[in-house]
Amino acid sequence: FGVVGPDGAGKTTLLRVLVGLLDFEATTATALEYDIRTQTQALRRSLGYVPQTFSLYPDLSVRHTLEFFADVHGLSRAVFRARLAELLALAQLERFATFSVGSLSGGMKQKLALICALLHQPRLLILDEPNNGVDVIARGDMWTILRQLQAVTIVMSTGYLDEAERCDEVIYLYNGRIRVQGSPAEITANFPWPVYRLPGDLAPATLMQLRQAAWVRRVQMVAGHLLMMTRLSRSELQAAVRRLLAQD
Repeated sequence: FGVVGPDGAGKTTLLRVLVGLLDFEATTATALEYDIRTQTQALRRSLGYVPQTFSLYPDLSVRHTLEFFADVHGLSRAVFRARLAELLALAQLERFATFSVGSLSGGMKQKLALICALLHQPRLLILDEPNNGVDVIARGDMWTILRQLQAVTIVMSTGYLDEAERCDEVIYLYNGRIRVQGSPAEITANFPWPVYRLPGDLAPATLMQLRQAAWVRRVQMVAGHLLMMTRLSRSELQAAVRRLLAQD
């Protein structure tokens, strides 16, 4: 379940409410059939949480970090040993078990934080932008792990729309309110304006002409790419842009 929205929309606030870290104004709020306000401790035994800010101890080894979380959750030594081997293999961290947490790459730290949250076999896993700032390969590794967690409900906030597309259901938050909810396919199908990306550099005068064209809804630069919102089909847009460029 993906939670998407701009900075300040309320994504982190919502997730902190779900894990019982923040108070809220709603009359009732439940997660896993527990009342979040009155049954917080019981709820926390059934959920795993990876906050947005990395918070593991850098001086501990990977194994000692997992052992610490096993003690926090009251796991027996036998259960811990079985889960240790399973989770290190899942995250491909077996050969890094003796490494200090501080020596790991950003992607490996995030995978370690994830398996720490999975150690006690939670029913609900809450991830606050777990792939923020990590490279594409590390993001792929994280998704490989998540896709194997068939018995766990995952609620994840993300600022990456390609990650939102991988979710089964998505909500879009804005100013603390849900504006849109549904599967990625449903949400994109309901959007009335096709959006196209134009490669190549355009002269400022040409860009101004595009902004003023009657068939253009919106033109904006995003990460060095020109994005155009229009009701035209791809072929119609290509013909319209060619005519406009020919005028120059």
